[in-house]
Amino acid sequence: MNEPLERLTIHFIGGPLTLELPRKLHAGLARLYRPFLTDGPAPLTVTFDVQPPVDYNIELGLRLDYPEAGGRRSIREPRFELLPTEAGARVRYRLSGYQDVDYVLRAWATMCLLPPKGFLFHAAGIVTPRGRGFLICGRSGGGKSTLAGNLLGRPGWRVLSDEMPAVRRGSGGWTVDFTPFWGDLEPRMPVVTRAGLAGVCALEKGDAVGLEPLTARDGAALLLASVTSYEPPPWFADLVLPFATELSRRVPAHRLTVPRTFEPAALAGLLDENGP
Repeated sequence: MNEPLERLTIHFIGGPLTLELPRKLHAGLARLYRPFLTDGPAPLTVTFDVQPPVDYNIELGLRLDYPEAGGRRSIREPRFELLPTEAGARVRYRLSGYQDVDYVLRAWATMCLLPPKGFLFHAAGIVTPRGRGFLICGRSGGGKSTLAGNLLGRPGWRVLSDEMPAVRRGSGGWTVDFTPFWGDLEPRMPVVTRAGLAGVCALEKGDAVGLEPLTARDGAALLLASVTSYEPPPWFADLVLPFATELSRRVPAHRLTVPRTFEPAALAGLLDENGP
């Protein structure tokens, strides 16, 4: 007989998400997602309820498969199998710890929940004092978390994630959205969870804060290089290519140079007053 599941509700992309978990996973997730806990009603639920008869194999630990069943994408991997439902997803698992739940949720949001109207990006998501959202892309170790860290707690600025924000296309246009997926910075629940996407920036280190326009072609290439994926199958490329192409035509892209330390007011001046 399976042990009773415990519930945990967190702020998630577009609204609250309830997790149904065994006790051994619940306690660790409650600590990991502490800044994002909420008591509000949740439209989506992901249930971790049944252990499948598979053994963890280190050589296959990151090999994912995405079978299509009637147009519904599922995820299979030696440690877990995720089946989307109308209310979220159900996960059969053999996980080694609560951190693996975060991995499963990232894969679910990336490959099943958001496409084709949204994607996660390896980037920082920031909101300026005037409420304009920007996706800050760049290579690993290129300073995205440093930039976000310099803006945390500064008057008017909001950080949506320093590692994996979402970009979504809705009836009102393009938005950059908060996610609970953070990197080097200590996770924080932002007051603002979504902002209209005013620009996409390629972050580079420089001697001074500067902004240089990029072509739409370069903007699309930047988005494709920054989109989050997990061993993407052909259908993922079929979805992300038109998304990145349209986004690059609608939202301007710039090269943003920033020194390691800078005055946020200088960056606000570029992005809010003279930026895209």
